[in-house]
Amino acid sequence: MKKSFSDICSDALSVLAPRARDCVERRFGIGHDAPQTLDAIGKQHDITRERVRQVVRGSLEEVDAASNAEYKAAQSAIEGYVRAHGGIVHATRLFDAFKEKQDAEIGVMRFFIAASEDVVLVDKHKVHPIEPSIHVVDFNFEQWKALHDDAHGFFADRGSVASEKDLYAVLANKHKTLDDVHMREHLHVSKEIAKNPFGHWGVVLWSEVKPRSIRDKVFLILTHAKEPMHFREIAKAIDKKNLGKGNKKTHPQTVHNELIKDSAFVLVGRGTYGLASQGYTKGKVKDLIIDVLNKSQKPLKADEVIEAVLKQRTVKPATVKINLNAVAENANGTYTLKKEYAA
Repeated sequence: MKKSFSDICSDALSVLAPRARDCVERRFGIGHDAPQTLDAIGKQHDITRERVRQVVRGSLEEVDAASNAEYKAAQSAIEGYVRAHGGIVHATRLFDAFKEKQDAEIGVMRFFIAASEDVVLVDKHKVHPIEPSIHVVDFNFEQWKALHDDAHGFFADRGSVASEKDLYAVLANKHKTLDDVHMREHLHVSKEIAKNPFGHWGVVLWSEVKPRSIRDKVFLILTHAKEPMHFREIAKAIDKKNLGKGNKKTHPQTVHNELIKDSAFVLVGRGTYGLASQGYTKGKVKDLIIDVLNKSQKPLKADEVIEAVLKQRTVKPATVKINLNAVAENANGTYTLKKEYAA
């Protein structure tokens, strides 16, 4: 398509009288930060909210009557995209796709959808639990509900998040007419099932999927980290994964406060933390050495003890060696705990 959606929209609206065009642009947020209410538009033009509704509705009909091939092609492109993705697409995902494909602003997309006879916005009062989404007029909501219920059952039995591959494999057995693309878009519109920033699906109420507290966000970041992280890096990761609150940056000290008060997090170096569930244990270097030697079935060489401790703490090998000599006895190049430290 040679023209951008914004240019096609502007051309289409040129048939309207100035007041009518302004009402349409304000209603859908074309050239404005956000859509405006009927009341707000009415006050701007000194007319009733009902009159604004009539003006907008009449304007859409007028634009459609005067539409050209480019306008119809834009409408067809939206319908084609929605059909190709299973007949229903989360509104944000659709807007993002056309922002990339056609540099179309959200207000322009709202206008094209409202003016279309082929795609419509989900009626939130009739369909639950679906997020604001765009669907084709003949979309099969019964099929969507069946997939949604089966996904719910899968997670109820599993009790934890699942990879996209594992989830789709189970659902594909019952929904053979849906490919991976269709299943993904069907699930993305659900209010109750979602994918976390690390690509795992689960129930929205689970902290592994939609972490709400700082503690849950920190835990999720460390769960998927390959190694312990400094609290400042954790704060950055929370924002990078869009787990923060809007555009507000996560404060490192807020993260640190959560880390130091919760036993789930283990200090492994200066400001660096790992998870107890990943095998990190609390205590000083001396305590770790005692634990390593107590659990060993045989005396250990200094290098073996140092290696085991360095998996738990970010310290210098010399620090481990000093503490080792304080609690263990050397015999034939190997170490065993002194009697006062042995379990």
